[in-house]
Amino acid sequence: MRKRDQSPVKKSHCLYALPHSPSEPSTKGGYSIPKGVRVLLDVYAIHRDPQLWEDPLVFRPERFLNGSHAEKVNYLGKHFQYLPFGSGRRICPGIPLVERMSVLVLASLLHAFQWKLPSDTVEVDLSESFGMLLRKLKPLITIPSPRLFNLELYSYQD
Repeated sequence: MRKRDQSPVKKSHCLYALPHSPSEPSTKGGYSIPKGVRVLLDVYAIHRDPQLWEDPLVFRPERFLNGSHAEKVNYLGKHFQYLPFGSGRRICPGIPLVERMSVLVLASLLHAFQWKLPSDTVEVDLSESFGMLLRKLKPLITIPSPRLFNLELYSYQD
């Protein structure tokens, strides 16, 4: 799959963190971490850190296409500035499925429908509500209309 097809999907991956629990006591960054305590990595802050990302709050999928930053960043858990699927032994085993399915679903929706905003919508509100999972503060409402004239083309028959 071409990099330019994946870049918008890479940028839009859901950013959340799952707790981890160390199997033995350790010290990291001057902090003592006891065995069995729940540890949450603040992926939200890492993915929005201006020291790691240029204009981190701006949706710019092209940052994953070329240049020095693109070569340094992938989501296989080796680059700690971009961790949508975790890292190390507990990295998400479904990455290959997500790589294919997220692009396929997005491409299918864009191919099958023309998308419009409701007539009373002037600007899309991109603000987020804070929590374990990111949600839009105000839901995005769109109006899909079929692109194809023959509706039988949307059905699958064996």
